[in-house]
Amino acid sequence: MRCPWLSLILVVSVLVPVFSCITPSGEFYGIVGTFSNEQGSHKDLIALLKSSASGSASSDTSVMRGIRRTSSSAPPSTQAGSAMNYSKKYAVAIGIDDYRYWPKLGNARNDAFAMEQLLKSLGYTIFHLYDRQATRDNIQSMLVDIIGSKADINDSVVIFYAGHGQTLDLDNGQSLGYIVPVEGKTTEYGTMISMTNLLDWSRVIKAREMLFIMDSCYSGTGKLSDISLKETSSGDCKSRQIITAGQKDQQVFDSTEKGVRHSVFTNLLIEAIADRAADSDNDGLVAGSELGSFLKQKVSDSTSRLQVPDYGDLPGHTCGDYMFYPMQTREIEESDLYCDLSPEFISFEFYNRIDTTSEIQTIIFNPVYSSHIAVATSTEIIVWDTDLDEEVFRSAANPADIAFSPNGECIATVDYGGKISFYDILTGKIVFSTDSPISKIYSLDFSPNAGKLAIGGVDKAIVWDIMANLPQPVVCDHKGNISSVHFTSSSGLFTVSDEMTSKLWNLNTQQEMKRIDESSDMNELISTAFSADGTLMALGVKQVNLDLMRNSRTDLEFVRIRDTDTGDDIWTFEAHGQAISSLAFHPNKHYFASASLDKDIRFWDGRDRKQFKVIPNDSPVKEVCFSSNGCLFASATANRVTVWKLTEDRSFR
Repeated sequence: MRCPWLSLILVVSVLVPVFSCITPSGEFYGIVGTFSNEQGSHKDLIALLKSSASGSASSDTSVMRGIRRTSSSAPPSTQAGSAMNYSKKYAVAIGIDDYRYWPKLGNARNDAFAMEQLLKSLGYTIFHLYDRQATRDNIQSMLVDIIGSKADINDSVVIFYAGHGQTLDLDNGQSLGYIVPVEGKTTEYGTMISMTNLLDWSRVIKAREMLFIMDSCYSGTGKLSDISLKETSSGDCKSRQIITAGQKDQQVFDSTEKGVRHSVFTNLLIEAIADRAADSDNDGLVAGSELGSFLKQKVSDSTSRLQVPDYGDLPGHTCGDYMFYPMQTREIEESDLYCDLSPEFISFEFYNRIDTTSEIQTIIFNPVYSSHIAVATSTEIIVWDTDLDEEVFRSAANPADIAFSPNGECIATVDYGGKISFYDILTGKIVFSTDSPISKIYSLDFSPNAGKLAIGGVDKAIVWDIMANLPQPVVCDHKGNISSVHFTSSSGLFTVSDEMTSKLWNLNTQQEMKRIDESSDMNELISTAFSADGTLMALGVKQVNLDLMRNSRTDLEFVRIRDTDTGDDIWTFEAHGQAISSLAFHPNKHYFASASLDKDIRFWDGRDRKQFKVIPNDSPVKEVCFSSNGCLFASATANRVTVWKLTEDRSFR
């Protein structure tokens, strides 16, 4: 809640699962053990794993967005199928949690992120300003210089703001609303942004329709009249409308019930647009008037009228109603999902760098917050926002492996002693930790629905059913350390041992489906990677050739691509001059990267079966990975992570 007088009671549950292993014949192999030495709340872990993929952490200490009122007399202490009714659609998402002078919020930034993702799915071109980016100058430049230069007469614009608000009472009995940029001071209105400022800046935007959505505390919006009846604007019409999260003398709740990681207002706003819950006349469109009416009723009911949204037309409005159109029905192209660039034109542009004081073990990108990268070193875990070039959180640890939950809200870590910890990525706090029944763990992976966690250790792998709080036995007849575990796309689990054995298990029947002995033609397994959907597997393997006559040895470094559902090999080729330390698939699966101790990063096109790019390095490369949207690529040496942005360069053609 954005409300200090409301607190949440956390209920701690006890987790006492017993794990068994089953042989390929289905017989019990024996008891593995139980989880013990638990810390934190298993119930909180479940809430985190089930939470909205774009929400932020609920805070135990609630904060409100605003409200501060000051008197100016005293010194301030159409049709559903017409989805292309607009030529282009633009949106600006602004969210601020980390204020310099105001109380910090818990959900504002991620409310903005959720709206960014929602509007992107509706075909909007998105621009955002988060936390330290959201200065007064940057907000003005975003509206005047960027949106003002892009939006044309037949376009539409949405401006979403989540953060603190301020209200100034004027001598004439009216009031003026302000939003607070990240550097805004509590008593200096010149450091804030008034609605008058916003309206003045937006006058340069030629778009036919514009809607301001303000999830903050303030009134005095300059509202002209009640919002127009539902009608599309056309011709010389200009629609300029606003929806605010609260009214005069009201505060805005920063969070809703535990497990729903949004403000009350934004949570219902997303429902209203995404599910078309606000479409009162069932014509397939959500209009500004419908949206305002829906939010006013639903937010008011949810907060017992402590918070009542307001909506209306702004100065400059002539006629019409803002419209949210559904996307045209069509097959989704790969390029809609991620940066799917042609290999021959891909260029890698330096984007960011992270230096560490201890040796890097592994790196992975967040599957939802695509700009977030987790770095596990020998002494700590760091989550870094590559867009903002700043740390999200840092925690002392000695992880053997790390894995993000599918919703991007949680990161699981395991140390070599078997301790499993689950972090809330936005607070950096451990939500739950426990000792595994396996004394040493080398790998872990979340199932696609986050309901299970696979754990690979010495001679065995187990699967923990997190949601049901029950064990699910898994075959454990591997030899050696389970260096990699990964859920496939069809209820399967791949386990890879450093003893050169790969196995594919059916988790429904708990039977071994396929066993592959890599030692038949290779001598050492160095690295493994899986595609984002779990259908492809890459292995970095070594083949040793001994010439006894000449008393010499030649090592050949191969990459092997495999279908995880069938276990069949697709492509095996010689890739590097020294050991292949890391492999990574692009989200489109068509191309992938390999890194080596020979200091090269090589990029391969799986369709044409050829190399298309080499990035040389000064030091041996330990790890590589792609972001979930495929727009970023990262590599790690011993103490440095380098992030590149993938762009398309056709200048040399």
